[in-house]
Amino acid sequence: MELIKFVKRVEVVAHFWDSNSRSAFEIARQMSSPKLNDANADYEFVMNASETSVEPKIKVDFLDGSSWEQGTAPLSASELRGELFEKAADAGDAVEAAGGRK
Repeated sequence: MELIKFVKRVEVVAHFWDSNSRSAFEIARQMSSPKLNDANADYEFVMNASETSVEPKIKVDFLDGSSWEQGTAPLSASELRGELFEKAADAGDAVEAAGGRK
């Protein structure tokens, strides 16, 4: 959870009635936890749940200025969370390499 400090914003897009959105809704539930805001006061979570057909996806902006976007349908919430925190670790490394100036 300490890697959340390198995450600025998480946005999840999903369709209410599409079974391909299952992992999107689960990662949204996990990433909207108040504990994440407690760990990073600047953290923002946005859920765009649609009643019209949309491709389920996650987009994450990191403290180092990098972003990551991924379609969620082929992955489980656990796999998405793992990738998100791998990217957060990379952002943390970039911030530390820049001397914490990002």
